[in-house]
This record gives sequence, structure tokens and C-alpha cells, in this order.
Amino acid sequence: IAFLQFVHDFDKYLFKQVQTLDRNTLSLTNYTFDIFGLEYGLPLITGSKICLSSINSVSETEIATSYIIQQTPSTLLQLVNKFPNSLSNCLCLVGGEALQNLIAKELYKAFKHVFNVYGPAETVIWSTTSQICDLDNIHIGSPLFNENVYVLDDHGTPVPIGVVGELHIAGAGVARGYLNMEE
Repeated sequence: IAFLQFVHDFDKYLFKQVQTLDRNTLSLTNYTFDIFGLEYGLPLITGSKICLSSINSVSETEIATSYIIQQTPSTLLQLVNKFPNSLSNCLCLVGGEALQNLIAKELYKAFKHVFNVYGPAETVIWSTTSQICDLDNIHIGSPLFNENVYVLDDHGTPVPIGVVGELHIAGAGVARGYLNMEE
């Protein structure tokens, strides 16, 4: 249920942000990686199409018939380098690795919309997102649907803004425990 709710809520979130119903997705992700769930789920619930490919075999035609591309920063940079003039009508979801400023600038120049997304494996795909509009202020963004994020110190106390701490995520999309381990 959490997965289906996430995909449905992410669809509504995207529409609110970019005002388009286009959910045609180019999947460059191995089907065993959790983010693949969004790549098949979003087109499935919206009647859109998914194009399965890989960074090594992707074609310009596959890009031209897709609107959403989701991948790690390093893989998206490879895509930009391979097809520098073919991505301007696409939206990218970039996550799975820290987004460095130099890569963010390249993605911002190449894609129509860039969303930095973050979510550890213990959550349903993504937990936070930030649309990149200001290259001087790149961050993981705000919590998504039915989740909260907190930056806490070693004692579990919230730290002030700008102070280093550990990120804690709470809410409906967080796993309750690990297989064969007590909760």
C-alpha cells in the first residue's frame, strides 16, 4: 500500500510542479534497484509508456519519446555528454548519490526541469525533493508525502539551522525494521 500511495502522490506532486500530464518515462535503471519502482509505477497508473533501455544503448529516439528520466548524477551526466542537445524537453529526477554543483549546472543547462531527490533504501523510493531553480542553493529539499525529516545531534535533540547533525526520517514511507532483526 505504501508503494502505491507513493506513486500516486508523486504523480500529483509532479503535476503541481510542472503542470503537465506527460509521464512517458525512459528507464535506464536496473529492475532490481528500488527507484525502478517509480519508473514502472508512474507510467502504469497514468496510462503512459515506459521505455526500457540502458546508458550504453539508449538512443535519441528513446529520449525524444520520453519526458521523465530518473538516474544518479553520474549516469545523467553521461547522458548529457552523449546527447547534449536532446534533453531540453525532458524532466530529470536525480538521486542515489550526492549531487555536486558542477553536475547540477550541467543538468540544469540540459534538461527542462531538474529535481534533486533523496531517499535511503529504508524508505519508499524518495523521501525528499527539491526542484533546482537556484544553482547556488542545491539541497535535498523538503519531505514528501506523509513523511517528516529531522536533523538531530548524537542525543536525539534537534540542531539549529546550519549546524551539522544526522538526518532522521519519520512517517508512512519508512520501513519498520530489517528482516530477521528486532524492530
